[in-house]
Amino acid sequence: MKRIFLFWFAVLQIALGQSDTVRVMTYNVLNFPGSNGNQRLNDLATVIHYAQPDILIVQEMDSQEGVNLILSVLDSDFHAAPFHDGPDSDNALFYRNSLFAYLGARYFSTSLRDIAEYHVKHMASGEELYLYSIHLKAGQGSSNQQQRLQEMTILKNNLLAHPSETNYIVVGDFNLYKSSEPAYQLVISDSTLLDPIDSPGNWHNNPAFASIHTQSPRANSFGGGSSGGLDDRFDFILISRSLRDNVLSAQYRAVGNDGNHFNQSINEGTNSAVPATVANALYYGSDHLPVVCPFVFHVTGIQAGGESPRPLRTVLFPNYPNPFNPGTTIRYFLSRNSRVELAVFDVRGAKVATLFSGFQIAGTHRINWSPSSELPGGVYFVRLSLPENSLIRKIVYLK
Repeated sequence: MKRIFLFWFAVLQIALGQSDTVRVMTYNVLNFPGSNGNQRLNDLATVIHYAQPDILIVQEMDSQEGVNLILSVLDSDFHAAPFHDGPDSDNALFYRNSLFAYLGARYFSTSLRDIAEYHVKHMASGEELYLYSIHLKAGQGSSNQQQRLQEMTILKNNLLAHPSETNYIVVGDFNLYKSSEPAYQLVISDSTLLDPIDSPGNWHNNPAFASIHTQSPRANSFGGGSSGGLDDRFDFILISRSLRDNVLSAQYRAVGNDGNHFNQSINEGTNSAVPATVANALYYGSDHLPVVCPFVFHVTGIQAGGESPRPLRTVLFPNYPNPFNPGTTIRYFLSRNSRVELAVFDVRGAKVATLFSGFQIAGTHRINWSPSSELPGGVYFVRLSLPENSLIRKIVYLK
């Protein structure tokens, strides 16, 4: 009976199309690396590993050195787009090479800093994405609003140059204080872009929007960043209409914002959204919170034109945190539907835990593991077993 169920489950997945969920993250990294990049690198790494993005787009990147530093603390599966050194601070793209193919980039000048357009392809579905990273003019007042409008006009003109059903995701530090600002209305009023969480209003210093504020996670000033506590929604992920059925808007998050730190530092008292180590890393790493949003792409097995999709490899990613206590997240990507077993072994080869055993569809999977209190601390091995091969990672349990 079990074999019959698995057979019909597989048939159903083929009929409906497999799916893969990918996480897009935007993060203003505060003029990185600057003079204290090596100090902040561990904090940024803690935040990024906790958020587990598949695509990471950053603003306020200063140099190729900064790109190399962040790449050095990401999973080995990550690649970086070539760095473009424009006026003022710049953008950078990091992406999982097992999931995405990099197709190129363009840059559009404004009176302050460049807008980046990155072109990638989700290999399992064949879907192409245009990823835009922007950092609009900061400051209140009509002159700053007009400059943001000019910058957004440049963006909109380039968006509209694409065919109507083009997939684009626009992320970055918009420096917008309220939804009625001309720059926001320019792209939202005619649905050129959609806001996944559809939260219009006066975001600035308004406790009604405490759960979506991203700037600043610091109530005091240090390290060149802004202070004042969380009271602005500056960082956004906006999408094209073609992606409205792909976005998991209920999981759109300002990482670390539990809604209880309005006008406070993110690590003040208890933070119910993230562990204390992550709250501290958000506080010291940057004066912005990152924003993460998942997207679902349907895998049909055939690309446009009838071509076979580029073969993907199954990947067992490094767990995070590692070393860990009390728990860790194990993440892997399956290139096809398969029976799998995810298990943990001690150094003698004895199995101490089976985390999953059964049939799974192609795509990304995450499993959290908290060892039992009887298990001693030490070195263990996670093994992802498939019919054709096995993948192994070393993990360290601190106790």
